[in-house]
Amino acid sequence: MTRVDAATQKRSSYASEAMARRRSRVLEETRRLIAEAGYDGVTMRLLAERSEVASATLYNIYGNKETLIATAVSELFEEQMAQGLRHSGGGLDGELSRIEWIASEILRMPEYARAMVTVYFSGSAENVVRDLLHQITSTTYAGLLTGMQRDGGLAPWVNVGLAASELANHEYAVVHEWAIGQVPSDTLAERQKYVMLLTLGGITQGETAETVRARLQACQEKLV
Repeated sequence: MTRVDAATQKRSSYASEAMARRRSRVLEETRRLIAEAGYDGVTMRLLAERSEVASATLYNIYGNKETLIATAVSELFEEQMAQGLRHSGGGLDGELSRIEWIASEILRMPEYARAMVTVYFSGSAENVVRDLLHQITSTTYAGLLTGMQRDGGLAPWVNVGLAASELANHEYAVVHEWAIGQVPSDTLAERQKYVMLLTLGGITQGETAETVRARLQACQEKLV
């Protein structure tokens, strides 16, 4: 490598590091502002001021407020999902534990959750971050269903990908109902578990189906 090449590479490295720090600063300020003011209180102008970047830079990188908020929230949500999986075991009971963990995180940071479902159920036909949120959750459900399928607990006709996708949609729908005040905070986890188990009750078989029904009945007793 020549001295010129080395110098160019060094400058590029510095530029990359600077851009990474700026990106982290912007997303962190976005999360702080969401926590303080909620989705509607976030503006690109205010974010630019707090992040110490030009408004034009934010628009050039993210395009609009929705994409910027969605990026900030989805990265946080991905971290939460990873933590939830670490706190749970495998199988059905592990998935129920994950749901409890996610519900506790939603209640700990409610404005983030409201921003997340606002983006998820936005009217935009093309929403890259919504697709990411959906993929994160449906991949988790696909793992659960694949395990059930391997152990003979899933009906042979079930399409794992389609079922996992619908389970993810249902999970976000419950969070949306909570966000608009239709689901009390103290029943959020049980409602999420109930909806998941209700779906699994129609696609499982044998001992797995019996376990699902038992867990479903227990959830129902807490909700009625």
